Amino acid sequence: MVSAYSQATPAPAEPAETPPAATKPASATALSDKALADTLKLLKDLSSKLGAAKSKSSAAALAAFQAALASDDKAYSLYMDCVKKVEFDDKGKDGPEFGEWKRRDDVKALHEPEHKQVLKLQLQWLVMSIQAGNAVTDAEFAKVVSQVPAFLDSLAEAWKRMKTFRGKLNADVIGTVFGKFFKLDITLQRRDGWSYNPMSIDSIYDTVVLPYLRNLKKASEVTNSWKKRIQMLTDVLEIEQREAKQGKDDPNSKAEENLIRFKEEKLPRLEWGMLKDGYLMGNEVGAAPGMVSHISKYLGHKDAALWIEELTKLLNHEDVAPTLVSDSTNGESQNGGGGGGRQQGPQRRR
Repeated sequence: MVSAYSQATPAPAEPAETPPAATKPASATALSDKALADTLKLLKDLSSKLGAAKSKSSAAALAAFQAALASDDKAYSLYMDCVKKVEFDDKGKDGPEFGEWKRRDDVKALHEPEHKQVLKLQLQWLVMSIQAGNAVTDAEFAKVVSQVPAFLDSLAEAWKRMKTFRGKLNADVIGTVFGKFFKLDITLQRRDGWSYNPMSIDSIYDTVVLPYLRNLKKASEVTNSWKKRIQMLTDVLEIEQREAKQGKDDPNSKAEENLIRFKEEKLPRLEWGMLKDGYLMGNEVGAAPGMVSHISKYLGHKDAALWIEELTKLLNHEDVAPTLVSDSTNGESQNGGGGGGRQQGPQRRR
């Protein structure tokens, strides 16, 4: 018997005729030209009304957040109002349930100064996030970005002192009760490259702070920002490791492993990015020897070949973009790691 796989290949079939292009079927109920124009105009009007409604809601949220930042008590009062609406009223829970909830011991702790500080930091980042989304011109956005370095300084200092509520800072502020109350997931005008988690340290520096300072040609501030970034990331991991050793964390915590990995893999990338920015911003005499020493020190690092290539290009006056640590392989820390972003800022060009 001849196997089906050994039979002669049959002659190819005649190609099927190409079906005619689809046409709109004739219909006795097709829209007239006037009805079509009227419908399109109505949709345009609805789109305009939707945009206005979102803008109004965003403005209301911004005003409420700014007012709440006037004092700890006002921030806490707004927080409780939002909790009542989001967690009780919207879920059909009656007034007495909210009162009972407020009397719980764990809820009473929310009145502590540390928690109020967390609320104010969340509100500050929400205000800047709304303003960033609303910014139309580069100048308007730059005005918002100019406030970010000071915010990060406050965030870093607060995080180090906190004992109980710091975990609430490492979250998307749109998902807080503030964001839910004002439905910011729907109404907020989001901006590409902006992180809504204030602890996304790498992303905020890579896509917001450093590009802003590079564009201003502020070399010393660029270097200082790299140093602050490195210090904040180091502090986060060292505190987590110390608390894990003291039994304040999950017994299965990888805090020790995370700190070691950071120092071996990510810290050298951060230091390289700082040195390279110094070179790109004109300090060739000071930066080049440091870059050579850095490569020699970390010759076993997986990025060593890349660093040699980049420094070679710089010395040959070729273009090299600033380093994006948040977009590199294994570039994220457990806390404060941000999403990737586009290469921004000046490139070496002659």
